[in-house]
Amino acid sequence: MFPYKVSVVIPVYNKGKYISQCLDSLMNQTLSRDSFEILCINDGSTDRSADIIKKHISTAKNIKLFNQENKGVSSARNKGILQASGKYILFLDADDRISNNTLADIVTFFDEVENEVDLVTYNIFYENKGKLTKGKRGEHLKQNCVIDISKEYDIAQTTMNICIKNNKKLLFDESLDAYEDQTFITTTLQNKGKIGWCNTASYIYNKDASNTHITNHPLHSYDKILYYYTKLLEIGRNTSYMDKYCKTLILYNTAWRLKSDYLFPYHLTNGKESFDEDMQYILNNIDNNLIVKTKWLLPEHKTYLLSLKQEKRVFPIIKNNAWWLCDTNGDLLEEKKIGLVIERERINGTTLQLIGFLKSSLFSFTDKPTLWMYVNKQKISVDLYESANSCFNTKIKTNIFWGFEIKHPIHPGDSITFKVSIDEKIFDINFWFRQWNNINSVTKNFIHFSSPVSVEYSNGRLLCHAYDDIRNKHINKLKALRKKSFGRYCLYILAKSVKKFSIWLYSDFINVFDNAYLQFKHDIKKKDGIWRFYIYSGDKEELRKYFSLRERFFCIKHKSLFHRILFIASHKILTSYGGTTPFIPYTKAFAIYNDIINFETIYLQHGVMHADCAYLYAKDRSPFIDRIIASTHFETKYFKEVLHFKQNDIIPSCMPRFSTLKVSEPEKRNTVLFAPSWRLYLVRRAKDGFKWEATDSFTESDFYKETAAFLTDPALPSLLRRNNIRLDIKLHPNFYMYKELLRPKSDLIEMKDQVSPGDYSCLITDFSSFQFDFIYLEIPVIYFIPDAIQIQSGLHSYRKLIHPPQDTGPVTHTATELLAALERTLSNPSASKAPDLFLPHKKDICENIYQHVMRLEK
Repeated sequence: MFPYKVSVVIPVYNKGKYISQCLDSLMNQTLSRDSFEILCINDGSTDRSADIIKKHISTAKNIKLFNQENKGVSSARNKGILQASGKYILFLDADDRISNNTLADIVTFFDEVENEVDLVTYNIFYENKGKLTKGKRGEHLKQNCVIDISKEYDIAQTTMNICIKNNKKLLFDESLDAYEDQTFITTTLQNKGKIGWCNTASYIYNKDASNTHITNHPLHSYDKILYYYTKLLEIGRNTSYMDKYCKTLILYNTAWRLKSDYLFPYHLTNGKESFDEDMQYILNNIDNNLIVKTKWLLPEHKTYLLSLKQEKRVFPIIKNNAWWLCDTNGDLLEEKKIGLVIERERINGTTLQLIGFLKSSLFSFTDKPTLWMYVNKQKISVDLYESANSCFNTKIKTNIFWGFEIKHPIHPGDSITFKVSIDEKIFDINFWFRQWNNINSVTKNFIHFSSPVSVEYSNGRLLCHAYDDIRNKHINKLKALRKKSFGRYCLYILAKSVKKFSIWLYSDFINVFDNAYLQFKHDIKKKDGIWRFYIYSGDKEELRKYFSLRERFFCIKHKSLFHRILFIASHKILTSYGGTTPFIPYTKAFAIYNDIINFETIYLQHGVMHADCAYLYAKDRSPFIDRIIASTHFETKYFKEVLHFKQNDIIPSCMPRFSTLKVSEPEKRNTVLFAPSWRLYLVRRAKDGFKWEATDSFTESDFYKETAAFLTDPALPSLLRRNNIRLDIKLHPNFYMYKELLRPKSDLIEMKDQVSPGDYSCLITDFSSFQFDFIYLEIPVIYFIPDAIQIQSGLHSYRKLIHPPQDTGPVTHTATELLAALERTLSNPSASKAPDLFLPHKKDICENIYQHVMRLEK
């Protein structure tokens, strides 16, 4: 007999911030307290975790604390298993919690099915910024049941929302520091091949507290991923009824890793070759049919995995009206149409613009197709290029999709269709219009009302109508809007009446005044009949610092009523940021007004684009960037060859900010600036979704350790004194939360919020685009990248630079190297190596941009 019905095992390591809410969720259980025990295994915490647990023990006798040296989560759970006195053992992480009924419901259910199963699982909810999202595992299950995993092999139990029998025969493998939980679960299931599902219990996983985005990254876990995958194949071979379950588990893990770009080992010198070879071995042991049928992989990612295989290779069979992907066992996939995805659909007078890409899994196994556009009886070949959307729903290139841009005159009565030819076989296409278009597959709006010519999508073709002929349809649409939402109808009518004026909007980002601000300050002085408005976020009082009284009259709050009206009515939007958040006030409501929205977007940039970000800015992937500012020769080449902008889409003028850059007198430039960029892997999103918060892993990072070593090295103040110079520190706004950790102790070093590049004699930075402000002024730059391998591996938002830093200054990786480089630069200062880096441009950059945009307006 067991003294308790269930033991709850909680491994604890530095969870003082969360352990109370975890224990509170257990204290509120409907199961009586004398029926369960709580075993907290303190795994060498250095914070107040143990003290907080002791405080709870004083009021709850069923809580027990066990202390041990830090040995890892597997050791802590094993300690809990060995100490457990309950009939069942439920695992709970110290930063998570369970619903009040969970223990009672699981115990009752487990008692009913204990002869059939060794493990019971239940619903998991993910808590992120205060919002709960239900996990997809078991979403089709509506009641308690026992699952035979030889039949329902896609259950893929990978998380620790489990309860097991207390037999102490199975422990966690303490040699593993990754996938130890999945290995334990899968091994537990081997005995009976069945899993219990308790539909009424709930596990709440706190994603805000999780650092698995780092520990799960290939930089730290690539070898462990392969080991685990191999282990699963072995388990499947040993127990035939587990075979499909184990292989599906591999596909499940591969699916989320593909989406997160957590699969490819970029940090390895021969990363591509290593990945292909390693994954080929794994995939060669998985049947093609299992890859095709799994629910966890996107169709495009299924094709990607199939294309990697060397054994049982997939091949296409193409006929006139259909195609198949097959292997030696038969058909795997059959399709009859090629996808044609429209990223951007615009009408400018009597010109139709379509930007998008051809999408088909067939393209991974065939040569380049041909896209034909038929305008009435005229047949036109459309140029194709490899689309940035080949990285489909990930940053990894998973497919081969073909991009295009079409601008063609249209007339009432025109009928436009498309066909695709592959190996001389002709295929019909299947249209899909993205959400930011007037013709929109998401909202099922298939008419773009425009005067003088409107376009309707119907039965696989685009039909052109004189607006006067379909005016009644437009009127009926507005009547329906008035009936459904009178407020939005009034906004529509008001915006349409305002649209007769020429309106330009200018936008930077939240609490940022950058290139759009400078361009607005220049353009607002023009007397050209254009109404100009600056969209700001944050405190209105801040405007007094940046705008005159007259200019403030034309400053509009982001998402205010005025912004909503003017956005709909605007003709041009000049923005420093390429995303939609800074300048679009709508999300779902955008579709209501899209038949009168036809602005053109000029992307001014917020820094020289020196990083490879095709997945963000490629023309056939971005819904709104029509024109783009270029400051350098390498950008111009990148925009054309990689992002697929045409020559007349590029405004070669440099950014407005460059017009404000001026070098101070030499005797005043007696300060060095240290301005590191931020790192995505060292912050997390705040609850409002716009700001960033600190992470517990910051002080353990290479970036912090080497940066702190540089700033606290006694040799630094000595070097500064010898050269009669000071050091300023300017953190990226996304790193402001770490100010105190990096605040200098020396009176020769000062933290600054605002700086002027021309006041400095040298810049120390990393991959920040801020470097180009200094290069433009011919001020020496030293690069300090202490976490180069983390950046290269993809832990930041980008990992590749299209302009190598070593071309313009020395690159250092440690505090010692940086001090030596700084001493050499101060002893022999010379301008950054940047011959002919910038495009030739007029002195008045803002005027140059204004003239370019005015020509576009005409």
